[in-house]
Amino acid sequence: MVKHNGAVFVGARVAYCSQQPWIQNLTVRDNILFGLLYDRNKYEKVLDACALTADLASLPAGDSTEIGERGMNLSGGQKARIALARACYSDASVYLLDSPLSAVDAIVQNDIFQKCMLGLLKNKTIILVTHNPEIIESPRISRAVTIDELGELVETHHVDTPIETERPLVSPFAAQPYEAVNLGSKNEGEKPRTDDDRDRSNILELADETHECDDEMALISPCTPSKPRALSSVAGDNTVELEKLGKLVEEEERVEGQVGNHVFGGFPIVFLFLLTSACWQALQISSDFWLGAWSSDGVHSQDSTSYRLSIFTALGLASALMVFARMFMTAVYGLRTARRMFDAMTEALMHAPMRFFDANPIERILTRYGGDVSVVDSNTPPLFSRMSSTVFSVGCSAVTAAVVIRWKGFLLLPVAYLYYRIGSLYLRPARELQRLSKTTQAPVLNHLAETVDGGAVIRAYGRGHVDRFQVAHSEKLDDNNKIWLGQLCVSQWFSLHIQLVGSLLVLVVTASLVMLRHQLGAAVIGLAFSYALKVSQNLERLGKRCPK
Repeated sequence: MVKHNGAVFVGARVAYCSQQPWIQNLTVRDNILFGLLYDRNKYEKVLDACALTADLASLPAGDSTEIGERGMNLSGGQKARIALARACYSDASVYLLDSPLSAVDAIVQNDIFQKCMLGLLKNKTIILVTHNPEIIESPRISRAVTIDELGELVETHHVDTPIETERPLVSPFAAQPYEAVNLGSKNEGEKPRTDDDRDRSNILELADETHECDDEMALISPCTPSKPRALSSVAGDNTVELEKLGKLVEEEERVEGQVGNHVFGGFPIVFLFLLTSACWQALQISSDFWLGAWSSDGVHSQDSTSYRLSIFTALGLASALMVFARMFMTAVYGLRTARRMFDAMTEALMHAPMRFFDANPIERILTRYGGDVSVVDSNTPPLFSRMSSTVFSVGCSAVTAAVVIRWKGFLLLPVAYLYYRIGSLYLRPARELQRLSKTTQAPVLNHLAETVDGGAVIRAYGRGHVDRFQVAHSEKLDDNNKIWLGQLCVSQWFSLHIQLVGSLLVLVVTASLVMLRHQLGAAVIGLAFSYALKVSQNLERLGKRCPK
């Protein structure tokens, strides 16, 4: 509807029941309360008026039963009645009901129309959208408006038929096996009912002002137990047990501690990765020392320049070959592994029981198929390749610096222990924060998708409910941002301490080189110093990659 000019406002509280019922991933009670306080008497009246008593009695935990995503574990009629109960419990002044009875059978239609619209909401303003001609022509209707398929007003009229002369409603959806029961006394002069009369059973019959049955009133009432066996609003003693029994959506599991050995596999490929990384690092160090020895030779060296250059070139080509081999294995075996994992996950999903889809929201599954699969495909193989090269770079750099400073290399053992302690202190929280970042992201997506789906309903109930959903979204977003802030703080703590210990390492190596300056050449001293500087940088890079 487009407003061309003027102002449109409603001077009263509004409750809205959409044609496609919007159900939250909460318990039945929370869906009906919709953020309001629980009033037992009012709540039970709403349940009875919306014909939900029998349905709640059949649920595992009554109204404490958790509803799946978009009400997947409910029928269309149950979802429609829960949405109607939410509107009734809001105790609004104006009710906008968009075909709330279309999803229920004829018997339940009669029950709801009598108890809810003509009973519980008898003093309320109701705007009802329906295709049922019996309701449209009912004397209970103050005004009927007909709109065509193009959304244009076709007809509007007032119903002036006196209530006393009102004829019973005849539902076109009345089922053949059911037959109206005449509760009044049969007059001897009464004509027998024909088949046509029997087909017009009073499914949506309207009572008089006092809602009392007269002698000629025919009723078909649903069979509902008088004492629901599982309604938690009545039997509220075992609240904890009912919550456990009605739990449907399970919390996302989060593994704690180190990554289990069963996660790792493909050890022959891992061995090839490590072998190529070790060869690459050995060739790098060899080329550095060869270049240092070349620069230390005098002008009268017996070795020709072409010989020195050919050896240096061969070392460089061999190093490039190792890099190419490592990249080739990363591309081929990484993608092969990612495809196997994807196929195994898809196979498990296709053969999962229906309970799995009830217990896991679709956003959680999409997170696995979206961000997590992208990480496995694009990030994990290159990350493992860089990590393997970084590990050997750190090890070879530290060993080279220790060998150059000779026996003073034993002074590096306390420094290595400090590195180990800092790394162990960092990895534990960093690993848990990485897992928490995944588990706190799904609730944000779930709540956002749920809010977008029910945006029209939320806005119809007023600004207070809009603010409530905004606050809930902000809280879930804050939970995820807290994890990000924790990751940032832990990462900065690790970088600071690694750099401090790295300064201690450089101090030890530099002091040792100064003491050995007369025994070592300038090229060797420069190499040892440069390798000492690399250790801290590579360790910091390695530590930040490990949690991922």
